[in-house]
This record gives sequence, C-alpha cells and structure tokens, in this order.
Amino acid sequence: PQEQLHLRQMSELLFRLGDNAAAFRLADRLIESHPDQVANYLHRAWLATLHGDVSTAESVLRTAAEVAPDNIDALRNLTDLVAKRGDTEQALLITSAS
Repeated sequence: PQEQLHLRQMSELLFRLGDNAAAFRLADRLIESHPDQVANYLHRAWLATLHGDVSTAESVLRTAAEVAPDNIDALRNLTDLVAKRGDTEQALLITSAS
C-alpha cells in the first residue's frame, strides 16, 4: 500500500505537470496490478474528473463499487457523480442498494 500511495502521488504530479497520458497510464497500471485496491480506482476516477472525462470517471467508480460493494468512498463518489449529471433516480438506486 505504501508503494501504491507513492505511485498515485507520482501520477498526480504527472497530471499537474500536464503529462496527462503518462498520469493515466500509471493510474491504469496501478489498477491492473492491484485490482482489489479501491484507492487506485478512486484515484483514476479523480484524474478523469479533473480532466473532464465524466464518462470514464463513472465507469471506473462503477467498477470500484463492484470490486468492493461495501466501500463507502466508492459508493459516495459514484452517487455524487451520477447525481451531478442529473440522474437523481439512479443516484437514489445506488444509495438504496448499499
């Protein structure tokens, strides 16, 4: 987990420096190498949101919620994102399913 934290920090730094492609690749590699770690999905979704790619963010958060259906952070972020795009009915379904 400590190594993953450092890699997420490096990914964030790359993003802030404008190398979005490298940031996304690193975040995607983290998910591929540690598919059970929800923090990696949350990080990738956060990067996608910052980049304005809400579709990817939602997809990644849905996967995170499948990987860890009891993870409150994944569910909260997914619910928030869905509600912000105006689908309150779907947001309520996500909330009630948890």
